[in-house]
Amino acid sequence: MLTQNDKLDNSSIHDVELLSRSEACKFLHVSQSMLDTHLKIPKVRIGHKVLYTKKALLIFLEEAQSNE
Repeated sequence: MLTQNDKLDNSSIHDVELLSRSEACKFLHVSQSMLDTHLKIPKVRIGHKVLYTKKALLIFLEEAQSNE
């Protein structure tokens, strides 16, 4: 979580792409229940919405492929 003391450059702010649960499932080619079981994937909560960053999903994919 970011605080007021955290500094981000403009490029890092614009590089964040948020995906909904259904978009994340399509991106990973998994069901929503499968996505929910992977607790290693960080979630972004905005109100009641649960979102995922594309960068976190890519990192998860890389780790999963390296573990195979």
